[in-house]
Amino acid sequence: MVTGQDNEILTQLSERFGRTYPYQYLSDLFVKTTVSELKKKAVHDSSDQSMEDLENLGDGGCGRRLGQAFTRQLFEEQEVVPYIPSFIDNTAGMSGTDRGSAYHKVMELLDLGRLAGLKGQALREQLEKALDIFEGEQLISSQWRSSISIPKVEKFLESSLARRMAEADRKGKLYREQPFVLGLTADRIGSGFPSDEQVLIQGIIDVFFEEDGKIVVADYKTDAVKTEKELVDRYQVQLAYYAEALSRLTGREVAQKIIYSFALGNEIVLY
Repeated sequence: MVTGQDNEILTQLSERFGRTYPYQYLSDLFVKTTVSELKKKAVHDSSDQSMEDLENLGDGGCGRRLGQAFTRQLFEEQEVVPYIPSFIDNTAGMSGTDRGSAYHKVMELLDLGRLAGLKGQALREQLEKALDIFEGEQLISSQWRSSISIPKVEKFLESSLARRMAEADRKGKLYREQPFVLGLTADRIGSGFPSDEQVLIQGIIDVFFEEDGKIVVADYKTDAVKTEKELVDRYQVQLAYYAEALSRLTGREVAQKIIYSFALGNEIVLY
């Protein structure tokens, strides 16, 4: 038998459970994320947006795109290699991400001052020797070593970017694999979020260097692409965040943002 007191309790419980959470609009607001996640979401949600919209990180359109849930898989940086039977292929089972990591590690370790001025057979011999040392000191695994295309790394070392990096290195102004944390107001991530909340963005910058009093930031990519536009579409947001972080941390202007594509064998300057 339900008494009047029971009805009162049921009414109170119904009111409590039926109450609308006043901060429901903040339920999707995260306090920390990565540049890769922001880049990934911006790319997937921008198929019907112009390139100019993506570059304006603070505008409402981009904010709405970046503020949505991050659920899709990151791009795998797939390295295209000739077919080798699996019983003699040391790289069998390696993912595109693993190959990308191998290239990034080698780029971090190479002595550019020693290699960037060499060409032809001399360059190849010194590069092979360097990789032997990295493997011997267990800085890279034999599987990672096997995944590296010597001609692709040679081509990078003959590029203007490598020469500029080598010059900066000689002056003590080259920085590789630098982690950072960038604080952004929440409304930069999603237009519905408040401007008085802060979100921390973390990432690792492949390389940046000082040149003529300004900063140049570069990012290595091993994605199996056919055109520069594919890389620009995928990574311009990522490079924009890197540039903003470096500008804040160093107090210097970021003069250039560069993607170096190992698949295409050339550098792409973003403006």
